[in-house]
Amino acid sequence: MKKAQGSLEYLVIIAAVLLVAGVVVYLVTGSAGNSKKNILISNCQAAAEQCHLLKAANPNTVCSSCDTQCIDSASGEEIFPGAIACCKAGNSSGIYEGSTGCNGGPVQTCSADAECDDNNNCTVDSCANGYCQNSNVADGTSCDNGNGECQSGVCKPLSCVNNDNK
Repeated sequence: MKKAQGSLEYLVIIAAVLLVAGVVVYLVTGSAGNSKKNILISNCQAAAEQCHLLKAANPNTVCSSCDTQCIDSASGEEIFPGAIACCKAGNSSGIYEGSTGCNGGPVQTCSADAECDDNNNCTVDSCANGYCQNSNVADGTSCDNGNGECQSGVCKPLSCVNNDNK
């Protein structure tokens, strides 16, 4: 005479099925969700790098690829607020997980160069395609009424510049 399965065996089978289903749900929503976000960020960064190169050749270039590469197609929203503006400014370093804008600050919109003045003598301030760009002047440019020299967008006193070159 065969013995039928007991209720404990059915509970073990149900628990195993639920465990497998839980792992599948975790993998599909957890890992896949993170990799999708990483892909969106990578695509937006690549578009920003391409935009930066295009703007180097022609500052009036409109980077239309940013309009599609920095949008989550499922939701229709930017991957983070200001992602498209960062991209169109050619600023790929401002596009990362958790970013709140280019270089951690909001992207400044504009209609004229004067609106983009960052009070830094070592940058050229311009309005391109509705977004401010503050580009470093050439290293060695005089600043601070001749008492300093621009180095990587920062005015350094001549004494510091001369010491750095020794």
